Amino acid sequence: MKKVWIAFTRCWFLLIDAYAKSREGVVDDAEKYITECRQWQVTQRNIRDEKKWDETEQKLVDGSNGYDDRGETYDEIEIDGMLKKIWKYDTNLWPYQKDHYYDGEAYAYGEEDIHTVFKEKVAGSGAYTNQKWIAGKRSSDPGEVSGYNGYAGLDCSGFISNTQL
Repeated sequence: MKKVWIAFTRCWFLLIDAYAKSREGVVDDAEKYITECRQWQVTQRNIRDEKKWDETEQKLVDGSNGYDDRGETYDEIEIDGMLKKIWKYDTNLWPYQKDHYYDGEAYAYGEEDIHTVFKEKVAGSGAYTNQKWIAGKRSSDPGEVSGYNGYAGLDCSGFISNTQL
């Protein structure tokens, strides 16, 4: 039994060595997420835009305004003795804005797109022609959003998985 265990262990380590990636190989793969995803543009198809600010009601209501809902907020300021809500887009809440360019792949909780898939999704090209994919995802975002095919990007575990293969 001991000989079988030793033989199994040796075979196991030989398999690991055969499929292991060097440190340089992992770094080379990781660099592709920067170099291959350079200067991608966020368009209307890449933002979650289901709400718009209603000045009369002083709140977000159903509709589209060209901004990603995850970055929309408001400040309360006093004007002539009355509190008024002033809409604003806060890139600290959500960094991606329509018609802006970004380097590197978007963080998307629970997603694991490799850089080539990410680029095609946000561009609506290749296998994803004429599809709408939201760039990035937070853990609090819903799993599905009406009118969209899903989310594009990757999270930490997706990044590690993709660079280890």
